[in-house]
Parts: sequence; structure tokens; C-alpha cells
Amino acid sequence: PGWWKAAKGPAYQVLVYSFADSNGDGWGDLKGLTQHLDYLNDGKGAQGHSLNVSVIWLSPIFPADSYHGYDVDNYFAIDPKWGTMQDFENLVAEAHKRGIKVILDMPFNHTGRGNPWFQSFANNPKGPYGNWYIQKNPKVTYGYGEGGWNTTYDEDSNPVVYYSSFWAGMPDLNASNPQVIQEYHKILKFWLERGVDGFRFDAAKFIFNGGKYPRGTPTVKMNNEFWSSLRSYARTINPNVFFLGEIYSWSVPELAAYADSLDSDFDFADAHTMINIIGGGSFSGLNSMEKSSLAIFDQHPNFTPSTLLTNHDQDRLMSQLMVLTGQDPVFSLQLNKFAAAVEQTLPGLPWVYYGEELGMIGARYMNDDVARRDDFIWNNDRGSPPNPTWAISNGHDAVDQNDNTPSVETQNKDPKSLLNFYRRLSDLRVASPAIQGGTYQPITWDNFTANEMYAYERVAPAQTVLVVHNMDTHSPQLPLPAGLKLVPFWNSVEGLLPTGQKVISGQLTIPALQSTVWVVEK
Repeated sequence: PGWWKAAKGPAYQVLVYSFADSNGDGWGDLKGLTQHLDYLNDGKGAQGHSLNVSVIWLSPIFPADSYHGYDVDNYFAIDPKWGTMQDFENLVAEAHKRGIKVILDMPFNHTGRGNPWFQSFANNPKGPYGNWYIQKNPKVTYGYGEGGWNTTYDEDSNPVVYYSSFWAGMPDLNASNPQVIQEYHKILKFWLERGVDGFRFDAAKFIFNGGKYPRGTPTVKMNNEFWSSLRSYARTINPNVFFLGEIYSWSVPELAAYADSLDSDFDFADAHTMINIIGGGSFSGLNSMEKSSLAIFDQHPNFTPSTLLTNHDQDRLMSQLMVLTGQDPVFSLQLNKFAAAVEQTLPGLPWVYYGEELGMIGARYMNDDVARRDDFIWNNDRGSPPNPTWAISNGHDAVDQNDNTPSVETQNKDPKSLLNFYRRLSDLRVASPAIQGGTYQPITWDNFTANEMYAYERVAPAQTVLVVHNMDTHSPQLPLPAGLKLVPFWNSVEGLLPTGQKVISGQLTIPALQSTVWVVEK
């Protein structure tokens, strides 16, 4: 079954344009990313010194109207700013050598206004592309949905009214049109033949958005039929293709509504809950959150939730924690470690947003998302490659926002750094089949349920582990159930422990301010 069900390392979201600049033009690019793949996964597993990343999701790489790439003008090409098709093929080959899968961001809900399809539609709405977008019909009573109607003018200066779920610059395609579906097939085939392992589908719930269809249209049902059918087609080319959807919602039932037509979607609901609970300095409520979410997701055995903390459309984790702690950087760093440790030891495919492992900050600024997508920090010479500089010089970035964020170069030398903490976490996943794919078993033993402690087992055929996160500054000694034997396996300060650890029974010391994992002896 799908490789994503028990991936040996975390997944990594990379904004190509903000990650690594190979040619000094200020923008990250495909060559820069290829040159830095060893940072993500050096192919050496827990013996190496990387994040052991199992899959990377690339921001849109197509020619587009905007820097972020979500208003696509040509789905069959690479924007020259990011490189060439040869650069892309080299990236895929080098990633695969290291065991990294590559997934592309696919904005299928909408295009850019610069797309020749839209140009043709706008100039001649009765012509061959007249049915490729959603034209307003004055006789229809439309439903409710995000977005709205926008006006452009045809070659005879007549108004053409079209729908956009987001803004006028991203007109929605008409997924009811078989020609559009054929085009989607062509696009998927083109990239699958170039070695792509899957797709992250932008705005997946908007394909049949209530606002652009008559009131009463069963939009969720139609969205599911759309994704199911598209996935069936893609599987004829690559039976192991990964379909990951963006269903932006803080409701687990809404996320699970797509669990039979997508292999995974991002669990925004639990990410939001988790950051607010941990940011408040406690773990209270996390077990009930996880139990209720899994009770819903587990009804769909082929579905794997994608866990995350933040992404490119949200304020960065460290920025959110700084707000929640009243701007306390030391406490925020401690809580960042706990948030990452919880996210990466619960069931699902855990995602890291590039720079999260450095503690980068970035919050929406000047009514723009640029600050959330800041230049990655490789070394202390911020103005020179491989450090990108586009965001710093963009004017929509709080210019000094990451001046105090230590670079990769600095964090490499500090065993206590956040980056090395993330590396230890990913070593745990590489070494533990239970963390990779085990089920979740809450712990209800006496004294293991305090607000500053979060304990659970992960149970897999090959291994069962006990995971305990302890936010307290004390190291309590707690009684264990009779007959239970534990072997120390990993902790967040030392990482994986050498074999031959002493078996523990009777009582257990829970280290203060640490996350710790023991193997449960059968």
C-alpha cells in the first residue's frame, strides 16, 4: 500500500523561491534546492546528520502571474526564474537517490488571468474556451460560497462576468466541462511521466464551490466524485501516486468528508487546537482532541491524516507562540520543541514547513503573506547566496524579522539548537516502526494524566513504544502497572540511545522538560 502510510521520515514543505539561491539573483531556485538535498536527507538515516525527510512538497513551479505561483499561466512548463525542465528532472533524480519523494503543488481550481485559456475566454466568451471558466447566468439563483463574481470585457467591450473563489486575478476553471477534465488528465500525465510521486491539490474543496453553482447543488458529493475520478486516472499511470488535498477547515468532520477520495488532507483543525493548548503552557485536552479526531479518521482505513503545525498561509509557529507567551523567546523555544515532538509522534504523516526547524518567525504584515514566506537562513552572510534575499528586499517583509533567528551554520554547532532537536526527532521516526505507523493508545495510569504531561503508546506489530512529554520542571517518579517492562529508547536531549539499556519496571522517572520514548517489552 501507499508509501505515505508509514513514511520513515517527516514530510517537508518547501517554497522553492525562498529556500536556496544557486545563482545570486535573490530568488531560491530548483538548482539551489538540489544542491541542498543532503540537508533534508543525506540518505544515511539515523547514522547521518539530516532531517531524514521522506517527501518534499514544492510550491508551484509553473510560469504564473505572481511570485507565489498559484495563478498559473502554463501547467506544462517551469518558470525560468526557478530553472529549466532539466533542472527539475535533476532534482527528481537526486531526490529519489536519497529516498525523497517529490510532490508538486497543483492549483486546479483556478488559473491566472495571463493564462491563454482565460485570455481566449475573456476575449471571446462564445468561442472555444467560453465554457472553460464559470460565466454568470442571470437566470440562476446561486448558492453560498467564498469568493464572488468579477467583470472583464471582451474584444467588443461587452462585460464578461466570471467567478473567482479567491480574488479576481485567479479565475475559477469549470470542472463540469469534460474538456477541462481532459486537460487535467494531460497535466497529471505530463508530470507523472517526469517522475513526480504525487500532488498537493490547492483549494481542493472549492472545485465545486457553492457560490458558483445553483443553490442546492450537492457540492461536497461532487468534489468527492471529482477527486476520486482524477485519482483513478492518475493511478493508471502510477499506481502509487499520492493525492494530498488542501481542505482548509478547522472542523475534523469537514476534513474527513474527503477521506475516501483523497489519500490525505492537512489536519488544520488539530494543528490549531494543539498550538493553542501547548502555547498556553499545558497539554490539557490533547488526548481528548486526538481520540475524537482518530475516531472520525479511523472510519476511513485508506486515509492518512497529514499533521502539521503551520504552512505558507498562516503565521509561523514561532510567531504564534511568541504571542501566546507574551513575547517570551526562551519559553517559546521550549514550547516549539514540545509542539514539534507531539506532532511528530502522533499518528499521521507529519509535515515541517521550511524554516520551522530553525524557529523562523513571520506573521502577516502590511496585508500580505510575504513575511510568512521569508528567506531561508543558511549562514550569517544573509545578503549572499545560497541565502535568498527576495523577501527581505520586497517591502512586504518586516525587514529585521529574522535577524535574531540563528542560521543553519550557527545551529549546526549547538547540540541544544532547535535544528538539532528536529534532527533527533526525525532519527526517532527512522528507527521506530511504532512511530512510523503504529496505532494510538492513550495512557490512563494514575499520575500519568497531569496537565503538564501527555502520555500515550504507539502500537505496531513490530514494536510498541510509550511516549511521554513532560512540561514540568520536576522529574516525578511514577508507579508503573505490575508486570510492565520498559527499555529506554530515545529522549529529546540525547536522541536515540545506544542498545543495551537497563530494563525498567515498578516505577518510572519522567525527565523534566523533555519528551521521552521507551520500548514496551512484550
